[in-house]
Amino acid sequence: MLTKIESEVLFGAMKHARVEGEYIQISSSPIAKKEGNEIYTWKNIHSSEFPVSNELYENWVLKNKEPISLDNFLEDIEVKFTTWKDFDSISNNKVWSVLYSFSRPGISNDGKFALVQLTAFCPSGPPNYGSIFLLERSTSGWIVKFNYGLYNQ
Repeated sequence: MLTKIESEVLFGAMKHARVEGEYIQISSSPIAKKEGNEIYTWKNIHSSEFPVSNELYENWVLKNKEPISLDNFLEDIEVKFTTWKDFDSISNNKVWSVLYSFSRPGISNDGKFALVQLTAFCPSGPPNYGSIFLLERSTSGWIVKFNYGLYNQ
């Protein structure tokens, strides 16, 4: 079950990705893997353009060992939760529908930063992409400060 802060982070990530009205995978997604079937390491993603701390990265990896349900999402955003199987049926009739998936957010120890992965899949072709968002807590909610692109097709 998502915590309140995890729901708030996902709301910030969803607002940034503009997923309102779209389909969201009901369970959290695993961390993306590179060629060779290994997850992206902290050394792979950390840079001056994506200044994620090792502590935050480790929290994110730990929280994403097993999927959790996202359907107890607390924030006020219109999305349609579904499974991959159900989306496959839906997309036969709505070929331009997009299924978004999100990892469970990792939260820094001080509660000021969060890390979450987003992927988008459209059975008709682009947009298919994946990103890791580094979010910062502000007085107006969680804001995506940095974006690490995983792939774009």
